[in-house]
Amino acid sequence: MSMATGMTEKRGNTKQFKGAQGLRSLKTPKSGRVLYKDAGQSGLYVWVSHTGKRAWLCQVKVKGETKARQKTIGYWHPDSEGATTKPEDLLTLTDARTAAIEALELAQAGLDPFPVEDAKRFPAVWDLFMQRYFRDKGPRTQEFYETLRRRIGKRWDSKRVDSIEKADINRLLDVIGDITAADKRARGGLSAANNAFACLRTFFRWCWQRGVVTESP
Repeated sequence: MSMATGMTEKRGNTKQFKGAQGLRSLKTPKSGRVLYKDAGQSGLYVWVSHTGKRAWLCQVKVKGETKARQKTIGYWHPDSEGATTKPEDLLTLTDARTAAIEALELAQAGLDPFPVEDAKRFPAVWDLFMQRYFRDKGPRTQEFYETLRRRIGKRWDSKRVDSIEKADINRLLDVIGDITAADKRARGGLSAANNAFACLRTFFRWCWQRGVVTESP
């Protein structure tokens, strides 16, 4: 049975909404939260909280698995529909449907659409280090560390910080020294390598203090 756009219908234990107008018409519960399914896109839901917050939930089943995987992929606000600029985690209905389609395609191919980033991998730890350690540091100091990060490039992207060894650091310092020595506009290669070593020592000391590593390499 068809229903007019903007109304909700109940199937089983999960209500449904139809289109952007239906999304707007969802009522805020007095307590807890209520889950609604998008009638126009498989695997896409929205949680409506008693606080008024609305969160997009994507749920898919990876080929070969029996248990579905799910993830909150963003949030929705009435003002987001038709807005030219908005925060990255604020998704329109079209945005959320696109994300759900991409997740379904990966799942059907037997791939995990929601891979969990290892919090101890170098990129994640370095980003946290820059956010926490350098909040009150001067721009020149921050620029030096950002330059070092670019020189590290993707060499350590797949490494956990606690797996980086002295040999890894020595190889990196050799590369930095060779690159800098070949650049006539830069300071000497040995000086650059020494500065990079001091920077990495600060980074690993910070990691040790936070319990990310048990000892500095």
